Amino acid sequence: MSNSGGIEVEQKFRLNDVAALEKRLMESGASFVSNQEEVDTYLRHPCRDFSQTDEALRIRQIGDWSVITYKGPRKKGPVKVRKEIEIPIGQKTLPMWLDVWKSLGFEEVAQVRKNRRAFKLEYKQRRFTITLDHVKDIGDFAEVELVVFDQAQADLAAEAIQDVAALLELHDLERRSYLSLVRGIIEPPVAEVH
Repeated sequence: MSNSGGIEVEQKFRLNDVAALEKRLMESGASFVSNQEEVDTYLRHPCRDFSQTDEALRIRQIGDWSVITYKGPRKKGPVKVRKEIEIPIGQKTLPMWLDVWKSLGFEEVAQVRKNRRAFKLEYKQRRFTITLDHVKDIGDFAEVELVVFDQAQADLAAEAIQDVAALLELHDLERRSYLSLVRGIIEPPVAEVH
């Protein structure tokens, strides 16, 4: 979801039956918004370990459109709550941005490729974004998301997201990011030698 500097509140769930969830979405009054291919390229900071600080810097490409996203550390709790800043950039300037970051010591960590189908759902006077993602090499997921602009709203949004997850019968919570899941495939953990 594009925003200029809000708080992203979301939960992600693994899906075994995408068609059943689509049916529940339609029965709940959700409306289809878009279907698109997304390529997310994550960058590593030269002096700051984002895996330790729980931050992320990502470039998302959707066709001829790109956006830079910074994600701040997650707050504790059952629902993912974190600062998110998104800045659209021109497709023709993307190679120059990458050149600037690489010149400053940033490196590409991994790419996450997915097909994302987005829906909007009006529920209890809130407008939720629900995405159905097929992520290359790791499977199918649903995300339920709201973007708010202060911590008090974030706490209420977290409760509302749990209500929507229950309404849609989403139970298989996935706390890891797509980046973590993909990196688990690209860089499997090294077994300890005793």
